[in-house]
Amino acid sequence: MIDDILSIYANFIGAFSITYIICYSILAALSYYAIKKSLNTKHFIPNNVIIKSNYIPGVSIVAPAFNEGATVVNNVKSLLSLTYPKFEIVLVNDGSSDTTLEKLIKEFELVKVDFYYQEKIKTHTVRGHYKSTNPLYYKLLVVDKENAKSKADAVNVGINSTKYPLFICTDVDCILKNDTIIKLAKPFIESKKRVIATGAGIRISNSCEVKDGFLVKIHFPKGWLPRFQELEYVRAFLFGRMAWSEINGLLLVSGALGMFDKEIAVAAGGYFHKSLGEDMELVTRMRKYMYDNKLPFSIQYIPESLCWTEVPTTKKVFIRQRVRWSRGLVQTLYLHKNVFFNPKYQKTGFLIFPYFFFFEFLIPILEVIGVVVLILSFIFLHEDYVNFLYLTLTVYLFYIIVTFISILLDDVIYKNYANAKEIVILVLMAIIEPFCYHPINVYASLKGYYNFFSLKEQSWGNMQRQGFTSPEAIKENQNITDYKIKKMNSHHLKYLYLTTSLALTFWLSSLFEIYSKTANGIASLNIGLDICYKLLNDFWSAIVVGIVLLPLFIVIGFIHKTFAVRFMTIIFALTALVQFALVKYSCTTLVNLGADLLGYSFSDMYLTVTASESLSFIFFLPFIIIPLLFLGIYFAFTKANKKQIVLITTIALVIISGGMKFFVSDLSDSKYENKLAFLTKDIIRFERDKSIANNVENIKFKSEYPMLQPFKATPDVLAPYFTITNEKPNIVVIVVEGLGAEFIGKNEYAGFTPYLDSMISKSLYWENFLSNGGRTYAVLSSLLGSLPYGEKGFLDLNPLPSHLSLINVLKANNYNTSFYSGDDSNFDRKINFLNQENIDNVVDKNNYGPGYTQTKANSGGFSWGYPDAEIFKKALIETNKIKSPRLDIIQTLTNHEPFDFPIKNEYLKKLDGIIAAHPNLNSQKENINSYKDIFACLNYADNSIREYMEAYSKRPDYKNTIFIITGDHRLIPIEQKDKLCRFHVPLYIFSPMLKKAESFKSVSSHWDVTPSLVSFLFNNYEFNKLDQTAWMGKGLDTAKEFRNTQEIPLTRNKGTIDDFVYKNYFYSGGELYKINDNFEIEKTTDEAVLNTITNKFIAFKQLNTYLTSKNKIIPKSLDLNKQHELEFTKEEQITINKLTKGLNSDQIFIAARDLAAKKDYKTARLLCNSILSELPNYADAQILRAKTLGWEKNYKKAEEELLIVIKKTPFYDEGYLTLMDVYWWDSQNEKSIEIGKLALSNGIKNPNIQVKMERSQKIINNSKKTE
Repeated sequence: MIDDILSIYANFIGAFSITYIICYSILAALSYYAIKKSLNTKHFIPNNVIIKSNYIPGVSIVAPAFNEGATVVNNVKSLLSLTYPKFEIVLVNDGSSDTTLEKLIKEFELVKVDFYYQEKIKTHTVRGHYKSTNPLYYKLLVVDKENAKSKADAVNVGINSTKYPLFICTDVDCILKNDTIIKLAKPFIESKKRVIATGAGIRISNSCEVKDGFLVKIHFPKGWLPRFQELEYVRAFLFGRMAWSEINGLLLVSGALGMFDKEIAVAAGGYFHKSLGEDMELVTRMRKYMYDNKLPFSIQYIPESLCWTEVPTTKKVFIRQRVRWSRGLVQTLYLHKNVFFNPKYQKTGFLIFPYFFFFEFLIPILEVIGVVVLILSFIFLHEDYVNFLYLTLTVYLFYIIVTFISILLDDVIYKNYANAKEIVILVLMAIIEPFCYHPINVYASLKGYYNFFSLKEQSWGNMQRQGFTSPEAIKENQNITDYKIKKMNSHHLKYLYLTTSLALTFWLSSLFEIYSKTANGIASLNIGLDICYKLLNDFWSAIVVGIVLLPLFIVIGFIHKTFAVRFMTIIFALTALVQFALVKYSCTTLVNLGADLLGYSFSDMYLTVTASESLSFIFFLPFIIIPLLFLGIYFAFTKANKKQIVLITTIALVIISGGMKFFVSDLSDSKYENKLAFLTKDIIRFERDKSIANNVENIKFKSEYPMLQPFKATPDVLAPYFTITNEKPNIVVIVVEGLGAEFIGKNEYAGFTPYLDSMISKSLYWENFLSNGGRTYAVLSSLLGSLPYGEKGFLDLNPLPSHLSLINVLKANNYNTSFYSGDDSNFDRKINFLNQENIDNVVDKNNYGPGYTQTKANSGGFSWGYPDAEIFKKALIETNKIKSPRLDIIQTLTNHEPFDFPIKNEYLKKLDGIIAAHPNLNSQKENINSYKDIFACLNYADNSIREYMEAYSKRPDYKNTIFIITGDHRLIPIEQKDKLCRFHVPLYIFSPMLKKAESFKSVSSHWDVTPSLVSFLFNNYEFNKLDQTAWMGKGLDTAKEFRNTQEIPLTRNKGTIDDFVYKNYFYSGGELYKINDNFEIEKTTDEAVLNTITNKFIAFKQLNTYLTSKNKIIPKSLDLNKQHELEFTKEEQITINKLTKGLNSDQIFIAARDLAAKKDYKTARLLCNSILSELPNYADAQILRAKTLGWEKNYKKAEEELLIVIKKTPFYDEGYLTLMDVYWWDSQNEKSIEIGKLALSNGIKNPNIQVKMERSQKIINNSKKTE
């Protein structure tokens, strides 16, 4: 369900974001056009004519005031000084509880007068009207009313008290330019169409110099909050309102300054007294009135800034203001919901209201959902989460561009900034605005929505005025600011402590890693340097974590500081815990966990971990200690007296570690990297590469099937070394677990594999040979199929693409094909691949039975399966039953965690003798003693191969058998000398038919084995014609000197293709190395080669994606596999998804069994098929499927199913019991008895076998009596 939700949201938000960008781009273009037109427009009535004219309309300035005592006197003086022939000021005191009214009465010599008050708009109680006894203030009218907790009601009182046909609504604290009235009134005078409202630009007066209510000098706002609002105002007025005005779509005329046609405003009902978005709500009413009466009208915006207003300087007041604005928005949309898509209201209904709904109202909601979805998509590793990040970045960059253009336009046109520094500050603030300021707006918007829908009451509020630059106000404000800075510093200092504590905890984890590896005998050339490099990387990683999480901390801190600290303490403690878990993984496997995390299922990882570690209390103890250590360090910092030392030390370490990060190249080596940083970078790199690789839609390959080539394209390089006979040879492929070339011949750890060492001089031997995968999952498809990797390994693909392989090619030529292993073939989906190849026989841990000894289980009861000697023993016995020619594939197991086998002590005793006999091992003695179990396993595996080969040599078909021996990858737990070492494995081709032995230093890989072997067989024996092949490899290179003619991409872990061999260069993780004649690597810098490899690597990744995702390896007509994996129709897949969502295979089986009990056999079989498509060896699912067929009397099909089950799991009683029932239902009692005997011969001890046999015998006997 979560996956579906994420996919739906991904599609929706993608379309929404594109629409948003398009709409905003159109608005930006309209705004630019409008500004350009405004600058070139010449008004036909000059200002000086307006000033002297007696015929222009009078204007009333309505200014509501609530608790404005700090600035009201100066602001009224400012208003009185405006230039216009006929105007009045109607100041409405909305029941102020401070000294607003008293100051007005005293300063302007006011007295209460009888005033004819006509209540054209219903309002709250008016207490009185005041006029001045001083002729200088004859234009001033003060109205005192009871507070109605509504600015709208106060403005309505002012409108009722005005005498002129036009009125300006402004805030009493606003400072207007001297010619404001003239500029606002001009459109009313000049326009041919009736203008019902005009608005103008608003600027911020904080920090400006104001004297007696007059703006003396403009200053850039001080403080981050006013500056962010400055940025917002510039963008909103220039890019928003100018554009809407151009198409006569202006819906917002700012409450700080707007001029209105009183007749239309009154006719429309004035301001809604409960409105909190009074400016938008009134304009909507007026527009509706004009539309209702079919009157043409215009609402115009004056681009010049004519009004300066003081904005909130504290977060609390700011949020209260924005809550009121957002509530006003939703209130207006709700009150006038009949406007939406109503033809009567034209563009207002079809354009303006939908815009405000989707891009003003919905945006905050979608942003919050988007953050949640982004987090969930990362947690659940949803395929679209990288697209979410790209989309977020695109919107972010678009916003930066729009804001940047707004700032430049504003400066070029109006020149409100004193110097370039102020512009740079605004641009920099625009970059961080989405992280620091925008989240507060989102929070306020959501709170406003909540308040509206929960019917919570809210007044128009009060903002404590600073009184601009008056000394008293400055002093009082400075004291408050100092306190808040101290409080803020304490709040943010705790975050610094958390970051530093995280760094120290990272250090302790790294020290644990160094100690653990040293204790296990992993020597370090310079342990002091290791510690230094690790500590620097850990510190830098902690700083990065702190920086990444800082915006989240700031946002939460705006809401609740204490909660923010506590929440981040938990997050940082969990981060420390994850780091330690990654360190523990590295100590166990000697590799860092990277993007391969994405390639394995939880069950696969659990099996791997439990095979290496015993899950006891001791195992979990460090995971308890680490968070406690982190918390202890943090609390120690908070209690420290000299906090300055912490701050200075942290800053110094940032500078030092940052500098070393850039100048010490070895710091980037993976063995020094912070584990969490490595994991994060590797996943990001993986997703980036995946995105590049998936970009195949627009790439043209040389043909539809790029790898398809004539059969002759692969030369037969093996024939010269063989004596060819008429009889097709048997092929035996032995894949040795963990067999790296380091343990063979004259290499570093040589001596523990004497038999394999002896085989070098008898075989064709490639000493510089590569495994294509760093783990076992890649070996079968690479070695036996020369196949691409897919996203997480070829075997992980479902369904598998059409392809050729050694198995299906030989099977098509009458070979009997078999696979032998000691583990569960379900692991890594081996069985899925083998079934696809139509292999004849699969022997895994379920097929051994009595007489074979399994590897001892760990404390949790888990065992990987059977050790190597038992695997070879089983293969020899089964081979006796199979006719030649044969393909036998044997995959060993023992040389893998936990490195255990039945007679281990005997081999441990041999180690000292082996070391003594091989002088080259003396230097490695300490290391060998640390890994005795592993070297004993190597010796045991070698001896198991020897015993197998000696036993096989006594068979009559030995002389006609070709043996291929290689490693799947170099084993991991022993530290690797370099990055290439992981892939360096030996390759032997041995046969009694060899004319001579030879060693080759040329480079080849697993990809090359099948192409060369198929070419050899088809060119020298009677095989069916094969016209075309499609191999990833070119074939084995038999050059004796060191060279590499191949391009070999390597997959180190599931889901990662990050290594590439090209000529004598090795590319790994973005770094370039040169390969020498001894197959060792050294870091190098060659930009030309690096660029070449990078381009070739990208091309391969795209080819890999194309071949596997589009099924373009070979055409289906060439596919030799007749049996394909279970496929489902669209309807069947919907049913499966519905019934199995969130269930594992065992739970799906129970669901299928319940459906079968309800006689819904068809759906039960469908669920069984869904299990078997993933786990072909799930015997109970196949048995249940057979049972449902039997219950439907389809006995023949049920019999076929159950015989397959018995072949796969000959020591599982349920298959026998069910088949005996089917025979009984079908009256085939003789067969029932035969199956019962087979069960007993295989050691099945279930007493029901005997009961069912007696039941069938009784029926047979009764039948004979009847006859």
